[in-house]
Amino acid sequence: MPEGTTLRVPPKVLPIGSWEILEEGSDVVLLAVGTMVEHARTVCRTLAGLGVSAGVVNCRFVKPLDRETLRSVRRSARLLVTIEENNLPGGFGEGVLAALDADGVSSEAVLRLGLGDAFVTHGSRDELLAEVGLDADGILRQVRAALSR
Repeated sequence: MPEGTTLRVPPKVLPIGSWEILEEGSDVVLLAVGTMVEHARTVCRTLAGLGVSAGVVNCRFVKPLDRETLRSVRRSARLLVTIEENNLPGGFGEGVLAALDADGVSSEAVLRLGLGDAFVTHGSRDELLAEVGLDADGILRQVRAALSR
């Protein structure tokens, strides 16, 4: 930080492995990692406008997972959606499924969104996120389809 810079809010230490519930929801809870948090918030607002009770969790630690928060949102939501700008094989969503199974909690109705195990072409970040369905519109479309099943 440059000399003379004043922080508006004093920094606080985050407990390792803790997630932050940004919005509560009972129809769907979006478990978002990193840059996907803002897309999840946009999708949450859109779903709310459509009458869907949507929540957002900032999963700011991938390892270790916040298993207490995970169990809590699994109990409260009809659908969980993991959203990561990462490969799905071996990624955050797989970790969520494994943690739910290990805790004896239902891993049904979990939609994992991320990158498939395939080559992604070249382009701007926005173009590529749209191509793989990880922009707000793509996430919204996939969540709505899962909710309608």
